[in-house]
Amino acid sequence: MNPSDMNIQNLSRTVLRNVQIDAEKIRAEAEEKANEIKQHARQDRDMEYQKIIDAARKKSSYIKNKNIASAEAEARMTWLIRRENLINQVFDKSLELLPQVAERSDYHEIVENLIQEAVFQLNESAARIHLDKKADQLIDDAQIKKLSDESGVKIERGKILSDQNGIIATTLDGHRQFDNTLQARLHRQKSTMRMAIYKILMGEG
Repeated sequence: MNPSDMNIQNLSRTVLRNVQIDAEKIRAEAEEKANEIKQHARQDRDMEYQKIIDAARKKSSYIKNKNIASAEAEARMTWLIRRENLINQVFDKSLELLPQVAERSDYHEIVENLIQEAVFQLNESAARIHLDKKADQLIDDAQIKKLSDESGVKIERGKILSDQNGIIATTLDGHRQFDNTLQARLHRQKSTMRMAIYKILMGEG
């Protein structure tokens, strides 16, 4: 596996940590992972950017200085496009890795938190929850009753999700829902997490 692929793998795992429940723990783990890959990311960035600049300078050696500046701007744009593609690869890889979260030993706790949040966001007196297959096995009727009592919301078990991980809460008539699957959470956080990934790619802390 080349360094670029390794960076994508590591960045993807950093992204995955941000869809889990304990925010403080997530930030600490993400910071640690960022430090581990920062040096590699900086080296990759510097080498690629310098390669583009060198090629631009050679190509522009016979024209005026103002055209060299234009070539550098073009090189910068090329790097920005490459960076954007890398960020998209990180999120695509993260989506592929999300099912691994269901294999965690504390997944039942994660699911309970996802249910509580989804029921709260739905803001109804009754809700039907749809769990993924693993979550449906982990959360029994006694736990559903406990969550109902704690939230003050009558919770019913719904259909099993076939291609998502986590939970979707709907009203009993099915007209409204709150998607709290890991996939949906990742998409909701994508815009805010772009800056964190960008900083790692730029070699910042």
